[in-house]
Amino acid sequence: VYAKVGPAVILVYILAGIVILPALFAKAELATAMPRAGGSYFFIERSMGSAAGTIGGFAGWLSLSLKSAFALVGIGIFAALINPNITDWQIKLIAVGFCVFFTILNLTSVKLTGRFQIFLVILLCILLFLYIFRGSMSLNVHRYTPFMPFGRRALFAAVAMVFISFGGLTKVASVAEEVRNPAKNLPYGMILAFCTVLLLYGLTVFVTVGLLDGHEFAHSLTPISTGGYKVFGTVGSIIMAFAGILAFVSTANAGILSASRFPMAMSRDQLLPEFFAKVNKRFNTPHFSII
Repeated sequence: VYAKVGPAVILVYILAGIVILPALFAKAELATAMPRAGGSYFFIERSMGSAAGTIGGFAGWLSLSLKSAFALVGIGIFAALINPNITDWQIKLIAVGFCVFFTILNLTSVKLTGRFQIFLVILLCILLFLYIFRGSMSLNVHRYTPFMPFGRRALFAAVAMVFISFGGLTKVASVAEEVRNPAKNLPYGMILAFCTVLLLYGLTVFVTVGLLDGHEFAHSLTPISTGGYKVFGTVGSIIMAFAGILAFVSTANAGILSASRFPMAMSRDQLLPEFFAKVNKRFNTPHFSII
């Protein structure tokens, strides 16, 4: 994205966050009024009928599944920064291993999955705020100029590329049925998550732009790890690579959790075979939908 907009990548993330707000408020309102599994599928099916609901359900399920797959591969790529000797097949093996682990975790307990997710997010936030705090002391203000070298058209085009980074904020609606006191906790949690993510994105990108030269930022697949090297040396690069792994781990775990509720909800409406709606009596999880 930096290669297309330059330092204005900071503004790109802020604008992308603003764009997601209408969807965020709409999902929060609908999820509190209809706290049922399936999220967007359930809302579409009840308002527009089974045909539209089926399309929306499969689209939501596939988007989350593919996003999780992307995150699982990303774990291996960041692991290669820690150990450069990792080969392509080992990256794929790491992805498969984490996929199996998250599947077992989601099969075992929704509560345990949630606690694991909270732990990951807290640890990730600590590492990012450490990077932001220490990196802000080494910024070069000249790296922010010219701020928008490619004009406004490139800026708005880049917003479309970054928009997906905020997409997960609305997917919590798919597990609304399992949230305690959804009328209060869902909108509060979604808005708090939005504010936290927007703050972290904005500050992290702002600091990284100030730490790296333009060619370093544009040609690095992991600029935050490069920024960590500038701030803390080799240890910093490893720490920020670990932060990247945490980000992908939390994305994959949340994606598997959210995606599994779409076939479950569609099965309840007889749009998929009924076994997808079955809940494990011991763990109280939709085991067929998760698998």
